[in-house]
Amino acid sequence: MNSDNLVGTVLADRYEILEKVGTGGMATVYKARCRLLNRYVAIKVLKESLKTDEDIVKKFSVEAKAAAGLSHHNIVSVYDVGETDGLSYIVMEYVDGVTLKEYINKRGCLDWKQACNFAVQIGLALEHAHKNGIIHRDIKPHNILVTDDLTLKVADFGIARAVSSETVVAGGATLGSVHYISPEQARGGFTDARSDIYSLGVVMYEMLTGRLPFNGDNAVSIALMKLEQDPVNCKVINLDIPQEVAQIVMKAMAREQHARYQTVMDMIVDLKSVLEAAQDPFDKGVVTGVTERIPKVPERRADAAQTTAKKPGKKKKDNFALKMIVGSIILVAVIAIGTFAYMNWGRQEVQVPDLLGKTLEEALPIAEEHGFEIDEEGITYELSDEYEEGQIMLQNPGANQFVKQNRKIKLTISSGATEGDIAVPNVENRDFETAVRMLEEAGLDYQKIDEESSTYELNYVISQSPKEGTKVTEGYRVVLHVCTSKPEEETELVPVPTLTGDTREQADKKLKAVGLRLGNVRKEESDEPEGIIISQDPSPSSESPKGSYVDIVISAGQAEETPEPTEPPAQTEPPSNNNAGSSQTEPPAATEAPLQRKTLTITFPEGDGETVQVRVVANGKEIYNKTHNRSEGEADIVVESRSDATVETYIDGVKVSERVVEFN
Repeated sequence: MNSDNLVGTVLADRYEILEKVGTGGMATVYKARCRLLNRYVAIKVLKESLKTDEDIVKKFSVEAKAAAGLSHHNIVSVYDVGETDGLSYIVMEYVDGVTLKEYINKRGCLDWKQACNFAVQIGLALEHAHKNGIIHRDIKPHNILVTDDLTLKVADFGIARAVSSETVVAGGATLGSVHYISPEQARGGFTDARSDIYSLGVVMYEMLTGRLPFNGDNAVSIALMKLEQDPVNCKVINLDIPQEVAQIVMKAMAREQHARYQTVMDMIVDLKSVLEAAQDPFDKGVVTGVTERIPKVPERRADAAQTTAKKPGKKKKDNFALKMIVGSIILVAVIAIGTFAYMNWGRQEVQVPDLLGKTLEEALPIAEEHGFEIDEEGITYELSDEYEEGQIMLQNPGANQFVKQNRKIKLTISSGATEGDIAVPNVENRDFETAVRMLEEAGLDYQKIDEESSTYELNYVISQSPKEGTKVTEGYRVVLHVCTSKPEEETELVPVPTLTGDTREQADKKLKAVGLRLGNVRKEESDEPEGIIISQDPSPSSESPKGSYVDIVISAGQAEETPEPTEPPAQTEPPSNNNAGSSQTEPPAATEAPLQRKTLTITFPEGDGETVQVRVVANGKEIYNKTHNRSEGEADIVVESRSDATVETYIDGVKVSERVVEFN
């Protein structure tokens, strides 16, 4: 049975496969009906390309069984784990809803109370899992489902560890969720429950602001930001967020694990405390510790009032109290006015342009002219009877609002009155000619927008709109942002350190410390101890471009001595006067090391696209560049060299690994 095409079959004589729900690098998800219990279920089937990897299959099963032990109303339940006809599968609760990512994209950002409520639900799911010894490791809005009654259910518990094992093999698939993973995950360090707390903080940040704390050109740059920078406080982005809520989010997202909440329950307690404090105590007849009802003052008798008025010093005390009250009111007013002025007039707010009815290509220059950007990652498409296909039907922030400058505008674009039957192909990270050919084969038009990029190769597609999978009609124009130039930057030169006398490991550390890389490694016989570097190129104290390679020669030790002959060979001919001092025969030519081959296996990371581009560079030279179907799971790459080679692997334009392959 083919794991990618099970619709219409019956799995394990029990589960009737109805439709394919989604697919990734590790598994395919189906909606099915359980004939035994007559209920709908979701089934994840491990990819056929991975079934021969015993380690992945074992972890897939072990972790799924661990997840099956979790029983919580905020966790997608696991009903069954099994294997049939060579296919490993997990049977789970079928949840009819949308992902939290789709929910956020639809609304731009959530009301802070709803965001806190959602965070509490996610936190309760994590608390239950942590108590059972399971760490999710991949908390993100894409893995959280929202039902019609706004109940949240966290999915993919248990298989997160199996996915992590695959990403180690792939050399970088962990970066697929780089926006949400913790700094320790980004650097490959120790992870525990506090890593899930960091990811929950990022999810809260996105719910409250409609944007991610870190964004960059690629996954590597985002990971570096997490290791080196603190995010902008979410309250700076959304002034409606209470300070107490902002403090909770920023504490959860602390770079160092010891500075975060140590348990998710500590975070839940703070969230509930903020929500309870926001409730009107009189709504439920509850009096808080800081608010009291003021009892009605009974009318006093005239004679009692007169007696009181005659007490000495009373008038002076009343005047002093009155002055204090008036002074306090004035002070509060001054503070309020000053705060309002700082929060509003000091923000340099500008009016949002009206983009409704415009096409995306028309909206881009208008937004730029007014000091805004279009959030192309946040563009969504919906059916509309009012707006023609390709016209902007919704924008956030709305037209003519006054907001802080440089804010990104999210758009919803009309896909026409009826849904098209052509799915937009994924052409990102492909060369422009290939992208055009793919669009034309699909019956679609295109528009090219030139952009400058330091991370993408020239003539490669940086981004596309609409995104892959969007259903459109024939002839729809897809906007392609293409890298057509590189920023003009002076090449930074760094001093080459002295490597002679060091070991290979010591040299590697020295080079990395100054931004250089180890290049070709060759061995030669010498009087130096084996393993010691005897020469290098470029030479010490010279300067070399940052990121370039340094070749080294390592001592292979002394050659074995051959016994001298008892008698020298007879000299048949006296040496020529023209060659006085030279030997009688030419020295033997140095034999070139034989060309050797090694095969590297590149495992594809999990992702949404159907294809994956693999590019391999050895010692600065491209040796492989090919697009594969993600369902293939992996690719074998042959590396040829006469000496050790530094091999870099790029997946979809992002560098995922760098290693030295030894041939000696």
